[in-house]
Amino acid sequence: DCFCLWTDAGKLGTEAHALTYDPGHPDHIYAATDKGLFRSQDGGETWTQMTSPSSEVVALAFAPSNILYATDGKGTLFRSADDGSTWIAVDV
Repeated sequence: DCFCLWTDAGKLGTEAHALTYDPGHPDHIYAATDKGLFRSQDGGETWTQMTSPSSEVVALAFAPSNILYATDGKGTLFRSADDGSTWIAVDV
């Protein structure tokens, strides 16, 4: 449609300030909020809280190589190869 009518998707319960999705599974969505990181595996209808690599994630990106990236407010880059279950800092 014209993107004229937006509605809430699911029960995230807070404002998301960063979103990304898995290009191989478009219904897998990741959200960064003031309450932490969340993952949905059903297009945003239900959400589960994830382990966060930092107390302030400000950006998310999902690479075609199946790696989820997150950046915190200090500019630290993190990566997860298991859908956000575990994180490691990337030495850049």
